[in-house]
Amino acid sequence: VVATWQAPVSAPDAVVVAIAPIAGGKIAVGLYPGGVARLSSAGVFERLIEGVARDIKTNRDRTRLYVAMQEDGLIELDAATFSPQRTLAIPGGARAVNLRTDERRAIVSTADPHAAFNYLVDIESWEIIGTIPRDASEARFDSRAAWEHDGRRLFIPFWTARTAFVDVYFDRS
Repeated sequence: VVATWQAPVSAPDAVVVAIAPIAGGKIAVGLYPGGVARLSSAGVFERLIEGVARDIKTNRDRTRLYVAMQEDGLIELDAATFSPQRTLAIPGGARAVNLRTDERRAIVSTADPHAAFNYLVDIESWEIIGTIPRDASEARFDSRAAWEHDGRRLFIPFWTARTAFVDVYFDRS
């Protein structure tokens, strides 16, 4: 452990669900419930976005943050100012987001445990361009997806009341 920060949180039952390093030695922190906060290398904690954040990813140059918000869907933030740039409604809300390695697409897992689809988002046009079917016969909680290094296969871990699984999809785009 290089350093440990203890940050005050206004909601005592909030937990950190995601972190993403950003420029200037800062860290974006996703809180459930509690939104998005920024933590500086000096340990200064600043809450910036209210709501229920479920996941955070950053692009390679750390200028953009992609936040899966349970109620609002997918939000793109400017990493320097934390100002929202775009919001995309995701049916059922967003649970997790993962950028493809070329950063042209993202998979957004829905927060609705009974939904029939997860969503493929084109980052440039900021539109849902496809759906990824999922078995909705029982409550299912999809987790953070992972793209293979060449972007051809997508792995989506999930669990039900009884078992953990991984779905594998082939990207044909």
